[in-house]
Amino acid sequence: MGGLLGIQATLKGLPSSRTPYRRLGIRVFKTTLSGGTEAKLGRKVLTAGTFDIIHAGHVRLLLEAKKLAGSDGELVVIVARDENVRKYKGHPPIFTERERLFMIQNLKPVDRAVLGDLKDPLLIIEREKPDIIVLGYDQWAAEDWLTEELTKRGLKSKVIRMKKFEVEISSSSKVVERIMKLFGNQKQEGKEV
Repeated sequence: MGGLLGIQATLKGLPSSRTPYRRLGIRVFKTTLSGGTEAKLGRKVLTAGTFDIIHAGHVRLLLEAKKLAGSDGELVVIVARDENVRKYKGHPPIFTERERLFMIQNLKPVDRAVLGDLKDPLLIIEREKPDIIVLGYDQWAAEDWLTEELTKRGLKSKVIRMKKFEVEISSSSKVVERIMKLFGNQKQEGKEV
């Protein structure tokens, strides 16, 4: 499936973009407008992440996820809690969960952003009941495991893992490495950055 930016996605269980979504079992909501006209309201797509030091890879992921939702669909983003970032990544985030949530809420493709649950990473997904879940190329969850766990909770969300985007820097840790390379020595030499 070609992306908004010419990016290819690994679509687990989703054929080409020419396949009607109805055949895929994805709910396409309809409403009756005045005059009896039916209008499609789109799909709910969900993605999640830490989003610490937002970079081009994050923005492309969100643009692709919004494209899957459709112009009338909804993109919901789960932002990882500070405590969970420390637990799973071994270090605190640079920006607090509230700061990261604020930044994500104010990005154009995002319709709604929420903080993740402290104990159960799938609880928000269970509450949101998305049609499609979009995973970044480097996210920890395996598609098969996630699909199985969601099925146990009565959800039939399609799980998609995006391929790595062709951007110079595609992870927050690479941003930090670049900053240290460019400016790390200046502080030691007494220069202000």
